[in-house]
Parts: sequence; structure tokens; C-alpha cells
Amino acid sequence: MRHAGDRMTDVDGAGLRGASPVPVVLGPVVTGAHRVVVRPGRFDDHPRWRELRLRDRALIEPFWSRSALTWDERHRRNEWVREVLDSRRHIASGRALPCVIDVDGALAGQVALTAIDTVTATAELGIWIDSRLGRSGVATVATGMLVDHAFSTLGIRRVVAPAATDNAPAARASARAGFHRAATLPGWAPTGGHDVVAHDLWVLDRDDLGPGGLTTVGLRMTDPTADAVDVEALTRPARGHATVPHRFDDAVAVARHGLGRARTRVRRMGPPPMPADLDVAGTGLRLRRRRVLTAPMVSARSATLDDLCGPIRSGAWFDTDDADVVYEVRDTHTTVGRIALVGVNRSQGFAELAVSVDRSAASASDRAIGQAIRDVLGHAMSAMSLRRISTAVLRSDVRAGRLADAAGLHHETSLDGADCGRAAGTVEVWGLSATGDATV
Repeated sequence: MRHAGDRMTDVDGAGLRGASPVPVVLGPVVTGAHRVVVRPGRFDDHPRWRELRLRDRALIEPFWSRSALTWDERHRRNEWVREVLDSRRHIASGRALPCVIDVDGALAGQVALTAIDTVTATAELGIWIDSRLGRSGVATVATGMLVDHAFSTLGIRRVVAPAATDNAPAARASARAGFHRAATLPGWAPTGGHDVVAHDLWVLDRDDLGPGGLTTVGLRMTDPTADAVDVEALTRPARGHATVPHRFDDAVAVARHGLGRARTRVRRMGPPPMPADLDVAGTGLRLRRRRVLTAPMVSARSATLDDLCGPIRSGAWFDTDDADVVYEVRDTHTTVGRIALVGVNRSQGFAELAVSVDRSAASASDRAIGQAIRDVLGHAMSAMSLRRISTAVLRSDVRAGRLADAAGLHHETSLDGADCGRAAGTVEVWGLSATGDATV
């Protein structure tokens, strides 16, 4: 597995430089009777944000991430303050660029690039918009402004927009904007009240766009004669973007957010609720859990272990409250493999699987390593209440496919590697769900 670095790299090895995300204001761009600006969120956006999302609950909630909170609780002021602060943190990390859509001077939705992968120059797109602005072209213009900024300034080459398969409005909007449906994943993420929901992956490449980019495509939906727009000429830094609290309750929410982040860091340093050691029955192998925060921190890359299975989104970054779970597979005193659960999200109930194996070790047979994976997944599903574990292998790696099958995972779909942030080749997606699948 490759992980994000400081330099973007073409699939053929040529360097592709892009600036790191920073808080920016994009626009204004006028479409029809509306003036559209894409900007960072502010604390004082809360009343409008709450109003729109409570009013449009029936349209948003079925396709939004699952939560133990009620819809009303999810839209209290302290939750918005937390979202604004998390947005700022994600931008500073260089891994996301969350923004609000400002229409005629008021918040009218949100649009974000997430999972920004500087290795493969890909990112994921998400958006919601005030239902009263449907079919106005505003959503495509706002999306276009952010995507054009990503293509021209951040060095992104491909944007992927996951949408639930039953989200017909999102499918229509994606198709109108020029995205193409590249694949369907049977289990992508838990949304609404469901454990996992199938999602279509809608893809847009930088080379698919003509002069003026996606913003111009949006403008010409309502005015075919509209001039091409240069979004970068309408881009400026967001100075002092209103994350300093001026209300007492905002100050309290900021303090609580800081304490919550500190508690999360402490919790991630503790051991997961998984056995420290496991004997793999009938194999002579033993699993020993390593104490890590994230899987890449286990050790320097081993010269003897080859990556066979990895996260669907190679190089993706996961923002969760849970530490990764990593086991070394040992034959007496020799490490013959490594099994990791990365992107663990216990509140949402999912994780991704990564497996490395010493292909030359006689003890690391498909049956033995497959059983070791089964043991790890079985404990994870029960002890960590996970509902969904997925992984991806290259179609060209025949042994990796055999290993996924031996581990009891189910083949779900095939993807173009570029659609999930990989350099080249066809990727086979395998998964295990607590609902619909037999136990591990």
C-alpha cells in the first residue's frame, strides 16, 4: 500500500506538483439570478444551516452518515461549532477541503473534497444543497468552482463522487455535470438507518473538461451562451474565516471540542478490545498484536513481506476515533505476515483490511494465512461490533484473490484502479458484512 506524501506523482513516474489545500474563497460567480460563493464555514452560519437541514431532512438523512444522535441533536449549535473546527483541522492536514455554498449572502449548502490523495492525485466529492435551489444550476456551479480549483491549483486529476444507488437526484445531477458511473460497490458505507448501502462511483477526470472547466458547464445549463469562467481569477485567501468564538456558548463548544480531541488521542493510545495473542488453530502460526496508532507506524517496510490486500482507496486517509489494529503472523520467532484493520470506525461499524505476507515462507500457505485472517475478522466483528470489513486486491495478483477467498470474504465487484486512487490495473473488491453474510 502506498500512503500520501508531499509530492504528487504521475502513474508513469513523472512528478505532478500541486499546492496543499488552504482556506479560500471562490467566486462570486453569477448564475441566473443567484450570486454563488464557495467559502469556509463560520460559526454564525449555524441558524441557517440548522434551518435548511431540518426542513430538508427527508431528502438528506437517508443518504447521510449514520449517527446515534437524533436529527435534531445533530444540528445543535455545538455540533456546528465542532464541524467548523474539524473542517479547519482537515484543511490544515492537507487531506480535505470542506466548504459551504453561499448563495446571495447566506449559506445554502455544503460542498467538500475529502480523501485527498497526493500520491494518485485523486479526491472524493460530497455535496448537499437547499432543495429550493434544485434544477437552478447552483449546485453544479458550486461543485464546479471547487473541482476546478482542485484541478488547477491542487494538482488533482480525478474526482470520485460516491452516491447511494437509490439516490436518483444525485445520479441525475452527476450525469448532467459530465461525471460517468464507473462502478457500483455493494457495500460502501453505512447511511441513514442501514448498516451498509451500495454506492455508485461517479468519476470526472480533469481531461474530460474543456475551457472554463466544470463551472462553465454549470453556467451553460441555464444559459448556453454564458462565457467561460476562470475560477482561479476569482480565488482569494480566506482571511480570518470566523473561527474565533464571540459567543459564550461557542467558546464552551470550542473548549469541549479541544478536550474531546485530547481524549480521543489518549483513547487511541490504549489497546483495542482485541486479544493480545492468538493461536491459529491447525497451522502452527501465532498472532501477536502490535501496539500502534496507525498501520504505517508498525515498523519500517519489511524487505520480506509483500502487500496482497489493502484498503479500497489506496493511500486514503481515515479520520476516525479508533486506532488501527495490527497483528504480526509469526511462525516460532519469524514474522511471515501482517494483518491490519485500518480506518477502524466503531461508531459506524466498518474497517478496511490490509494483509502482507512472506510469499517464500512455507508456513504462510493460503490455508494458514486465510485462517489467521478469519480469526482476526471474527474477533473484530464481535469484540469491536464491526458490521462491514472490505479489502481490495489487484486482479493480476492471483494469490491475493485466493487468499481473500480462503479468508471467507466475498467477491463483490471489479474497479478500474484509477477509480479508487490506484495507479493502474483492475482492482477486485472483496467484503464481509455482518448482515447478509455467514459468520466468519
